Amino acid sequence: MWEDPANADGGKWVLTMKNNPELLDRSWSWLAMALVGEELDEGDEICGAVVSLRSKADRIQLWTRSKDDVEKLNTIGNRMVKLLDLSDEDQIGLEFQVWFTIFTLTCLQYI
Repeated sequence: MWEDPANADGGKWVLTMKNNPELLDRSWSWLAMALVGEELDEGDEICGAVVSLRSKADRIQLWTRSKDDVEKLNTIGNRMVKLLDLSDEDQIGLEFQVWFTIFTLTCLQYI
């Protein structure tokens, strides 16, 4: 995705979860359906999604074309959390990452 000049200035929402395969499966399925139904997109901002099974923590990533419009990115992050029906009890980590540089948007740092 990052090789495409249209996405080179982008970032990604990263959702991490430990040892919860049921939540991972549900979240990935619901996210995929939301992307097909265009329920999350904020003006063609989303350019991809990926799920990664890891030994320490599993991850779901939602890729964006840009990183500069914080309000738009927060809207996407908030919609994703609401759509996936995540709560504090799920012990999910959520942060926004930029290609080669990582920073966290404090309003959605951890759920």
